[in-house]
Amino acid sequence: MAAYLDEEIARRAETVGLVTLDRILDEAKLRLHAEERELEQLEALDARHVLLDERSMNHTGIADLVIRGDWADLKAFEEKVAEVAAALADNGCPDSVDARRSMAVGVLADPERALALVAGRPAPSPKRRVVLTYHLTDAALVGLDPVGFDVDGRPLLDQLVRQGCARDDVSLVVQPLRTLGACRGGAEPHEGHAVEDYRPNAADLLEVELRDRTCVHPYCTRPARHCDCDHVVPFEPDSPERGPTCPCNLAPLCRHHHRLKTLSGWRYTIIEPGIYLWCDPHGQRFLRTPDGTHDVTDRLA
Repeated sequence: MAAYLDEEIARRAETVGLVTLDRILDEAKLRLHAEERELEQLEALDARHVLLDERSMNHTGIADLVIRGDWADLKAFEEKVAEVAAALADNGCPDSVDARRSMAVGVLADPERALALVAGRPAPSPKRRVVLTYHLTDAALVGLDPVGFDVDGRPLLDQLVRQGCARDDVSLVVQPLRTLGACRGGAEPHEGHAVEDYRPNAADLLEVELRDRTCVHPYCTRPARHCDCDHVVPFEPDSPERGPTCPCNLAPLCRHHHRLKTLSGWRYTIIEPGIYLWCDPHGQRFLRTPDGTHDVTDRLA
């Protein structure tokens, strides 16, 4: 391959920069090592993804979305983003080009409204459905605290939530959250919980996610809504001692730590809802609380 590169570059050495050199090298690999390049292409296809980085979002409500895909797909998408951004400007949007392009991503999530915007027709009723869980403190309810928390415990200004509620391109769903009273692990579950089913109902699942926020394994910070909902006392249909499907017996565990609990000897018990005592296979003990993880091995020895 060195001889091929030498011959190709020698003919135009005075005009070859880094970009051209990379292209010549890529062409050489395609011509001389086609099978290896085909394998590289297949690996690259497997690496395509769309990733919303939720960790990038803070009190501003702005986050990062990363897309890696086939050039033809990305080019077509970029062209539509530019078209919608231009239509937003034609409709009086005062924001910058970059801001309008980011807004266009949301517009394209509702294809009918996107088509109407580009064609200059009246927008149909929004199809985008947004469910916002916003946890207010007692002080916020009487107007003394401007900060609330989302389902992952991130602080958000109430003004930001008001701005979101005022948008006309989304269908906002407000769901009241009811907690059916306090119950402790091992106690009789409350009436209304899905005690006969393995899967918790939506209200119970949301109550567990809001209570614990993250996976409750020691030191884990994966958001609860991306976790499995684990029965602390196992749900065994044929046993009278089966654990109920109730928030008093449910806790979020990410898939990795769920497997550790099921297969690798980790065990935990509920001290009270939201506080868990863990024991690893070697006897080390950890207390997991809303404030974090505490190694209590020496205190319980």
